[in-house]
Amino acid sequence: MYACTAASLPFLFALADEPATPDRASIVERLVSIGREAVDRDDGGVRIAPDGTISTACTDSAAMMRDRSEAFVTY
Repeated sequence: MYACTAASLPFLFALADEPATPDRASIVERLVSIGREAVDRDDGGVRIAPDGTISTACTDSAAMMRDRSEAFVTY
């Protein structure tokens, strides 16, 4: 998982929150996919990004998914 994935989540949630978004179902499907992977990988381990730095992308993404979990009920 990359930092850009975590950074894209607020935008994907904004699109999914809007009922008029074209092909909204595919955006919700993408969020579910990202969330599943983030939560599965959020095991407290240290992850290294492709540039050699420590990555918090999984932890950040998992936290956002947990914070926004109630949104999936409305989708």
